Amino acid sequence: MAGFFGFFDYTKPGPGVDKDALKKRSFFLFIDLFMRKFWKIIQLNMLYFICCIPIVTIGPATAGFVYVLRNFSREEHAWIASDFFEKGFKQNFKQSFLHALYTAILLLVLALSDRFYRAMWKQAALTGGNTIVYAIGSAFVLIALMILTFMQPYVYLMIVTFEMKLKDIYKNALIFAVAKLPKNILVALCCVIILLPFASYYLIGLILVPFFLLGLIGFIVVFWSYLTIEQLMIVPARVAEEIEE
Repeated sequence: MAGFFGFFDYTKPGPGVDKDALKKRSFFLFIDLFMRKFWKIIQLNMLYFICCIPIVTIGPATAGFVYVLRNFSREEHAWIASDFFEKGFKQNFKQSFLHALYTAILLLVLALSDRFYRAMWKQAALTGGNTIVYAIGSAFVLIALMILTFMQPYVYLMIVTFEMKLKDIYKNALIFAVAKLPKNILVALCCVIILLPFASYYLIGLILVPFFLLGLIGFIVVFWSYLTIEQLMIVPARVAEEIEE
């Protein structure tokens, strides 16, 4: 099965992608799905929050979370608990756990790098040295953090949707994070706008996190990220299959 950049030959068996033409996706479809799945998203939010409490289960829990939200996004049925644990958490435990571990290590490296560059920049500024190199280093760290953040939904979506090696998932996620940069930035801005009021009323935000905010932000990100997966992976693979037949 051929695909985009040659990395998309690992579709998992089972229902999910029909043979009909790609459905039109829009803001109105997003609103319609969100309203119809509102109470289920709240249930999923609470389940996800509880499963993330041990910290070490954040990766597999996110796989279960994304699996259910992906099904909602493509208008498929999903059992909140059973699909979360069996098809998301359990079936993708190894890859999602390793990915969460790698991400944590990268975040630590970026944090330490940023701290180093900022400290050296201040020292150079005080001594009259060259601050440009350290400013560029800090900028690089911020760009790397942004790209890493944009890669996350694509990584988890590919983990729960395709049979692929992590290295191929990372290649594709990096491509999507860069190639769809304007869209990724727009989605991120929407999430920031939603969360911004809670900066002043953080207690309300803390109360809403276990019940609603994670589900809301998660559904926004997964819905729009899945469109990219559908456009650049699923449709080309489907077309290639039809040509081969």
